[in-house]
Amino acid sequence: MIIHAEKITHRYRDEQGERKRKSFSGTTKQEVNKKIKDYIAAFEDANSASHESKKRLQESMQNWLELFKFPAVERSTYDRLECECKVTK
Repeated sequence: MIIHAEKITHRYRDEQGERKRKSFSGTTKQEVNKKIKDYIAAFEDANSASHESKKRLQESMQNWLELFKFPAVERSTYDRLECECKVTK
């Protein structure tokens, strides 16, 4: 008896830029495809229920500004972006 196993590996970088990979395996392509669809559905459910998705745009922009831009830009650029965030409603 010969059993051929199917395996798909997806490589990506997370929000911090670290390399990650996720593998799906099964005995048939249909089984692997079902596992991929289930994983994507669970990911979308978790993403839609995340705390960030419930915030207002202004709050999300302010969070982005403080976490990503503050350490990377000049003070004058940060001040300008901060003013733009406050104007956005």
